[in-house]
Amino acid sequence: MKEWEKELQIYILNPTPPKKRDLQEYIVLYLTENNETYFSCFLHYYERTVNDKAIGIVQDYAMYGHFLDIKPLCEKYTIIFAQYGD
Repeated sequence: MKEWEKELQIYILNPTPPKKRDLQEYIVLYLTENNETYFSCFLHYYERTVNDKAIGIVQDYAMYGHFLDIKPLCEKYTIIFAQYGD
């Protein structure tokens, strides 16, 4: 595996957490119980979407080399949107 490919899989958990029917359940548990484990489980399954969003930003704004700077921001905004809703 190349170094840049490792950046795409930084949230893979072993053993794999049980998958919820709705991944939003992990966010609700994270927010109500204030337990990082639930957010980690969410990211385990949602990481590909976060990667796609971060890659899109990198490409749209020519910010090559800043993927790992942008990826955590995408995660943070996922929580903000989940907290404050539509």
